Amino acid sequence: MKTIVEIGKAQFLIVESENGHEVRIHLDAAGAEFLIETIRALMRAPEKDHAHLRTGAWGGKELTSGPASAESELINMVTIHYWPGGQEQFRDATKSVDGNR
Repeated sequence: MKTIVEIGKAQFLIVESENGHEVRIHLDAAGAEFLIETIRALMRAPEKDHAHLRTGAWGGKELTSGPASAESELINMVTIHYWPGGQEQFRDATKSVDGNR
Protein backbone atom coordinates (compact mmCIF):
# COMPACT_ATOMS: atom_id res chain seq x y z
CA MET A 1 0.00 0.00 0.00
CA LYS A 2 1.39 3.41 -0.93
CA THR A 3 0.25 6.60 0.71
CA ILE A 4 -0.15 9.55 -1.62
CA VAL A 5 -0.35 13.09 -0.31
CA GLU A 6 -1.46 15.79 -2.73
CA ILE A 7 0.39 19.09 -2.67
CA GLY A 8 -2.18 21.85 -2.60
CA LYS A 9 0.08 24.90 -2.83
CA ALA A 10 3.68 25.91 -3.30
CA GLN A 11 5.88 25.10 -0.36
CA PHE A 12 9.44 25.44 0.80
CA LEU A 13 10.92 22.16 2.05
CA ILE A 14 14.65 21.47 1.74
CA VAL A 15 16.54 18.57 3.30
CA GLU A 16 20.30 18.98 3.39
CA SER A 17 23.37 17.39 4.90
CA GLU A 18 26.58 19.25 5.67
CA ASN A 19 28.73 16.32 6.76
CA GLY A 20 26.77 13.17 5.97
CA HIS A 21 26.05 12.61 9.66
CA GLU A 22 23.42 15.26 10.22
CA VAL A 23 20.25 16.08 8.33
CA ARG A 24 18.77 19.56 8.38
CA ILE A 25 15.22 20.36 7.33
CA HIS A 26 14.34 23.89 6.23
CA LEU A 27 10.68 24.72 5.65
CA ASP A 28 8.04 27.41 5.71
CA ALA A 29 4.44 27.13 6.97
CA ALA A 30 3.26 25.36 3.79
CA GLY A 31 6.20 22.94 3.95
CA ALA A 32 5.48 22.22 7.62
CA GLU A 33 1.79 21.55 6.88
CA PHE A 34 2.75 19.24 4.02
CA LEU A 35 5.19 17.29 6.22
CA ILE A 36 2.62 17.01 9.02
CA GLU A 37 -0.08 15.82 6.59
CA THR A 38 2.31 13.29 5.04
CA ILE A 39 2.98 11.80 8.47
CA ARG A 40 -0.72 11.88 9.39
CA ALA A 41 -1.58 10.06 6.14
CA LEU A 42 0.99 7.39 6.98
CA MET A 43 -0.46 7.02 10.47
CA ARG A 44 -3.90 6.33 8.96
CA ALA A 45 -2.49 3.35 7.06
CA PRO A 46 -3.68 0.03 8.52
CA GLU A 47 -0.23 -1.52 8.10
CA LYS A 48 3.36 -0.43 7.62
CA ASP A 49 3.72 2.09 4.84
CA HIS A 50 6.10 4.67 3.45
CA ALA A 51 6.17 7.95 1.57
CA HIS A 52 8.82 9.38 -0.75
CA LEU A 53 9.68 13.07 -0.80
CA ARG A 54 11.75 13.99 -3.89
CA THR A 55 13.13 16.99 -5.71
CA GLY A 56 12.13 17.69 -9.30
CA ALA A 57 15.47 16.28 -10.48
CA TRP A 58 14.42 12.95 -8.97
CA GLY A 59 10.92 12.97 -10.46
CA GLY A 60 9.07 14.52 -7.55
CA LYS A 61 7.77 17.87 -6.45
CA GLU A 62 7.66 17.44 -2.69
CA LEU A 63 11.15 18.84 -1.95
CA THR A 64 12.52 22.18 -3.11
CA SER A 65 15.55 21.91 -5.42
CA GLY A 66 18.77 23.67 -4.55
CA PRO A 67 20.90 23.55 -1.40
CA ALA A 68 20.07 25.93 1.42
CA SER A 69 23.70 26.92 1.92
CA ALA A 70 27.03 26.70 0.10
CA GLU A 71 28.41 24.24 2.69
CA SER A 72 25.56 21.77 2.37
CA GLU A 73 24.73 18.91 0.05
CA LEU A 74 21.16 18.66 -1.21
CA ILE A 75 19.29 15.47 -0.37
CA ASN A 76 17.19 14.55 -3.43
CA MET A 77 15.03 11.91 -1.80
CA VAL A 78 13.76 11.27 1.70
CA THR A 79 11.77 8.14 2.46
CA ILE A 80 9.63 8.19 5.59
CA HIS A 81 8.73 4.73 6.87
CA TYR A 82 5.80 4.22 9.23
CA TRP A 83 5.79 1.17 11.51
CA PRO A 84 2.48 0.92 13.46
CA GLY A 85 4.05 -1.84 15.59
CA GLY A 86 6.94 0.43 16.55
CA GLN A 87 10.58 -0.50 16.95
CA GLU A 88 9.83 -4.18 17.52
CA GLN A 89 8.04 -4.47 14.17
CA PHE A 90 10.96 -2.68 12.51
CA ARG A 91 13.48 -5.05 14.12
CA ASP A 92 11.46 -8.12 13.09
CA ALA A 93 11.14 -6.89 9.50
CA THR A 94 14.82 -6.04 9.16
CA LYS A 95 16.10 -9.15 10.96
CA SER A 96 15.74 -11.20 7.78
CA VAL A 97 17.76 -8.62 5.85
CA ASP A 98 20.50 -8.15 8.44
CA GLY A 99 21.02 -11.11 10.77
CA ASN A 100 22.84 -8.87 13.27
CA ARG A 101 19.73 -7.00 14.43
